[in-house]
Amino acid sequence: MPVQPAGQTFSVSSGFSVLRAGSRYWLIQADPVAGSNDIDAYPAAEPWGPFDPDARIVLYRDGEIGLTAADDYRIMYEARAEPVLSTRRTLVISYNVNSIGVTTGCVSMSAFTNTVPQPRFITVPMAMLGGGRPNGAVQAGPSDYPQVASRDASQWFDEWAEPGGCPPVPGLTYVHARPRSGAVTLSWPDAGLGVRYDVYLLPPGAAGYVRETTVRSNDTTLSGLQAGTYLARVVPANLKHHTGPAAEVTFTIPLRHPISCGVPGRP
Repeated sequence: MPVQPAGQTFSVSSGFSVLRAGSRYWLIQADPVAGSNDIDAYPAAEPWGPFDPDARIVLYRDGEIGLTAADDYRIMYEARAEPVLSTRRTLVISYNVNSIGVTTGCVSMSAFTNTVPQPRFITVPMAMLGGGRPNGAVQAGPSDYPQVASRDASQWFDEWAEPGGCPPVPGLTYVHARPRSGAVTLSWPDAGLGVRYDVYLLPPGAAGYVRETTVRSNDTTLSGLQAGTYLARVVPANLKHHTGPAAEVTFTIPLRHPISCGVPGRP
């Protein structure tokens, strides 16, 4: 049996419930439109449908769902009725929340907070499904969940809007080297939140680069270097090992000077 009348279509979520309230059956689900913050109910005369999208009731709107940095790129999905937790007058609905926000380095929101991928529960009046529904959807007040992306909105992106799920990795414009005997400190501009850096060296007389280290900061110190002229290459990379344009610098490690151990008063 179709879940909607002939000639009409609406998307049904992978997680939903059907329950009886009043004289009708209702399909309850989170609106499957990406970024929507609605939990909807669709009526039918039979439990298998067809359910009427034109008679949809918006039961609840979560004001913290949306595809912007201000919303932490949160999405809602798999809203279901919870009959065991409900009463004759109130309907408890659970739903899931997650974030599709990623940083410049393609690091997900879950690496910055554990408050996003958690189930939520709401209670709506059963009268909304029985004909005497109150005007408008139930809405919750502001929560105490911390805002993450809005602290640095330019460093966060909607992974669904990016090819391959990650923003392009920014390039480096320069690398600065501070050599000294046996070591060098390399530094470069920060390419973005969550970007990692692969550091390579081309030693004197070598045929190719040698990968030295991968760091998350925008500087590193390499030690145990012999005297001679080196070429350093720093490659920015994201969590999925996609890379951006690299920067290089040439530096020279000086010779170590021998330490004199002469006896005082003798040449």
